[in-house]
Amino acid sequence: MLTSFQSTSTTATPTATSSANLLKNGDFEATKAGDVAWTTLDQDGGVVVNFMAKKDSTTAPHGGAQQLSIAFNTVGGKNDETFGQTFTAVRATNYKFSIFTFSPVGGDKCNWDFYISDSSRATTIATTSLRYSANDAALGKYVQTTLAFNSGSNTTLAAYATLDCTAYKPGTALTFYADDATVTPA
Repeated sequence: MLTSFQSTSTTATPTATSSANLLKNGDFEATKAGDVAWTTLDQDGGVVVNFMAKKDSTTAPHGGAQQLSIAFNTVGGKNDETFGQTFTAVRATNYKFSIFTFSPVGGDKCNWDFYISDSSRATTIATTSLRYSANDAALGKYVQTTLAFNSGSNTTLAAYATLDCTAYKPGTALTFYADDATVTPA
């Protein structure tokens, strides 16, 4: 099932010298569903994605008042989720993707994978992964991941992330977070 929220506002075409974030709502501070701009892909019935999550009882956003939350609420479900959005780029320009993620468990049970691709997601331009050891000091804290890439001949690209917890069979629900996603000229 594809769930999509698109902004109806228009934006100027970015220039290679612009330092503005090319991702819409990269800080997840949108207050209306129509302004979210992120899309979930291949959403499993046991996964709840909230692009406008407020601080909960244990986890404050990295910045601002809201964050993305991904809650795995079933035991033995698919336990993976992909989210992302397309953005406009300038041909043959170097960019940097950055995102902060929060993971409560590690030990190769749950892994983040980040991708930059053409707008159809058919051709990957750059990718990186975030893996935690079982007792990693970064667990339970926001961690920044960055990815450098060049737009090549593309003027529309996709930035997306997959959280894969298929190796983890939780006895209780788990919630992961992401915040402050950016794509800026390098």
